[in-house]
Amino acid sequence: MSADGATATGRADKKNPEGGVQCAQCRARGTVETLKPCGQCRRVFYCNKTCQTAHWKKGGHKKVCKPLSGGAPAPATVDRAAGPGDEVELTGLVKKPELNGLRGTVGPRSEWTGDRVTVRVDTRPPQQLSLRPANVVVVTRSKVSDGGADRCIICLDAGDAQLIQSGCACRGPAGLAHVACRAEAATHSGGAVQWYQCTTCNREFTGDMQHGLAEVHWNRVKGNPTHIEWLGAAADYGHGLIMRGMCREAEVLLRQALDESTRRLGSHHRSTLLARTRLALALSRQGKYADAETEYRKSISAQTGSDKDATIVNLAQTLSVQGKHAEAVVLFRPAFERQTQDLGAEHTNTMATSANFSNSLMSLGHHVEAAALRDNLLRTRRRVLGAKHPSTVLTTSSNVTSLMDQEKYAEAETAYREVLPQMEEAFGVDHADTVGTRRGLALALLEQDKDVEAEVLCKDVVVTLKRILGVTHPRTIESSCELARVLVKLRKLTEAKALCRAVLPRVMDILGEGSTYCKYVKRVLAM
Repeated sequence: MSADGATATGRADKKNPEGGVQCAQCRARGTVETLKPCGQCRRVFYCNKTCQTAHWKKGGHKKVCKPLSGGAPAPATVDRAAGPGDEVELTGLVKKPELNGLRGTVGPRSEWTGDRVTVRVDTRPPQQLSLRPANVVVVTRSKVSDGGADRCIICLDAGDAQLIQSGCACRGPAGLAHVACRAEAATHSGGAVQWYQCTTCNREFTGDMQHGLAEVHWNRVKGNPTHIEWLGAAADYGHGLIMRGMCREAEVLLRQALDESTRRLGSHHRSTLLARTRLALALSRQGKYADAETEYRKSISAQTGSDKDATIVNLAQTLSVQGKHAEAVVLFRPAFERQTQDLGAEHTNTMATSANFSNSLMSLGHHVEAAALRDNLLRTRRRVLGAKHPSTVLTTSSNVTSLMDQEKYAEAETAYREVLPQMEEAFGVDHADTVGTRRGLALALLEQDKDVEAEVLCKDVVVTLKRILGVTHPRTIESSCELARVLVKLRKLTEAKALCRAVLPRVMDILGEGSTYCKYVKRVLAM
């Protein structure tokens, strides 16, 4: 992102392998020959006069053009020399003009030579350049060079409680922004892309930034179903509701979005398919796995490319939670390999697939392969998203199950106790995934005969799951059976039998008579 808040650079990709420049207004890719630079600062490029005028009036270039051209004192974000770790944009390069506008990170002072600074540039392959200070413009100060102050990359305010990571591929200080600032940028962008995707790294937002933008976007258009952005905003907000555990509300909204999109755009339009896949996710999270499987299969029949791969992964996950692990792995493996090759190991979709794939492998007893996938995923998410990102925390919690599978219950207890506060902070105390971590801790205690504490936790888990997921959800039913097991160990047989009699019809109907849970409940009732 340039100092005026608009991306004026190109970066190498499959369609433009040599790199180049981007129109600062519409983001169209080109070269220094096909796009025209600003006549004054010559640091940003445009397709035509229309784009240049729009960027001057609404894109913020008017505020920084003159300072960057040397006609006035530069603002505070430009006039200070670059320091180690700062994110900078290249400018004024004569021998390599195609690199002008690309972003890089300043290396440690030990690598500097004379008055030149070392800059690592994000090209393919990456380049390390030795540049004069005049050829770099600071975009984001690092904590090393700016006294530890985190700053929003858009408004540049520091030390704000509302400042959060964007959850895209922009790491460290480069990914910090206010939801309100990104929402304002999206509002003036003239399109819907900036509501869900970073224009710097071209990756989708995740976590709090994703859900915050979705909520702002939805609040702006929800009263007008005929608005051009209503369908996309509804699908994104519905997804945000799912991630916050509000799956019933999400189902209602996504059914409305699916019906409206089908009526206006047809059943095969990408917006319709997006609404359908997110509806399937809402159904799956409520334990309506058969309905979710149906919706996923409908989507797959009409999808192509990466969208189809993502839906195949979701279908595989739905099959996995139904105990169809062998079929799930058959779907997971090729999808994961394609995503790794086409999207890269650090892409959000690839990381999500890795998590689900490893779960199925673990269920089939392929512990070594599953553990390798999980360890690699945790390292990747920590590097890309940060240790406190919800996805990273969730991966940390999920990895503890491998200790349970290896019967390392004491280690699992310690790990669960460490990650539980992080889960509560990232998702909230009553989120289904946080409750799942408490459930895992209860089971670790139970296996070590710490039955009194396990009983307290199990009862809390059952009560909470009944409230947030309902009595017919598989997790609620399984947790009730686990509570019965604790009660039996504590010789509270009357209470255990009462619980088993109440839950047996749901166990038989939802989990099946052949399940281990059903067999255990019947065994307790026969005591």
